[in-house]
Amino acid sequence: QTTAATEPAPTETQPEIMVDQQPMAAISMPVVMEDKTTDDGTVIFSYVYQNITLTVPEPEVADAVIVDFLNRTDHHETADSLYAAAKKAYEQGATMPSPYLCSTVYAPMRIDPSVLSLLGNYVTYEGGAHGSQVSTAVSYDLITGKSLTWEDILIDGTTADDICALVLSALQNYEYKDNLFEDHPQTVKNIFSQGLQHHTDWYFSEKGLCCFFSPYEIGPFAAGTVVAEIPYSDLVGILK
Repeated sequence: QTTAATEPAPTETQPEIMVDQQPMAAISMPVVMEDKTTDDGTVIFSYVYQNITLTVPEPEVADAVIVDFLNRTDHHETADSLYAAAKKAYEQGATMPSPYLCSTVYAPMRIDPSVLSLLGNYVTYEGGAHGSQVSTAVSYDLITGKSLTWEDILIDGTTADDICALVLSALQNYEYKDNLFEDHPQTVKNIFSQGLQHHTDWYFSEKGLCCFFSPYEIGPFAAGTVVAEIPYSDLVGILK
């Protein structure tokens, strides 16, 4: 008589998983609105701004970015001036279908462990058909906390003419290029002829480097902010 050998039961093992944890970057920019009212409850002025929270591996970097951003967006003096004008107009009997407004609101256009780019709208309204609108932007190095300039991002030897040519090329692909002023190419050339230090209206997107123009610069108010997005593939040998 023979006895069959009993095979040991298989043992379950937990596979070892190696995770390459990448540094993360996150931003929160809730919008806050403060209304100023008269004694009878009429809203005559609205102030719109943002609180900001930034999360990056180095707290010191986050602090530096937040302080710089708040310094750039502190329009309390302008807001106070607009409120005073609204109050005076109301006291003089002016009808105010819409309250006077001072608004600065940014949106992140690119955020990763090394770069944060923000595009903002600064709007003021003191009656009339529409308010005044100016676009603005800032980009930060999230390794150092420093705000970036052309010198920081461009390879040495890159000129304003080089960037101008890329911008004009990108505008050829602009979705609403037929709405731009006929002489916009010459206007763009005039802007860049002053040197890159005089043109700070740029930011990074997921797809490229964006140069932008506020209403009335190269298009009518209805065209809004005009963005020329230069693909990263066109910036090889130019962008650091």
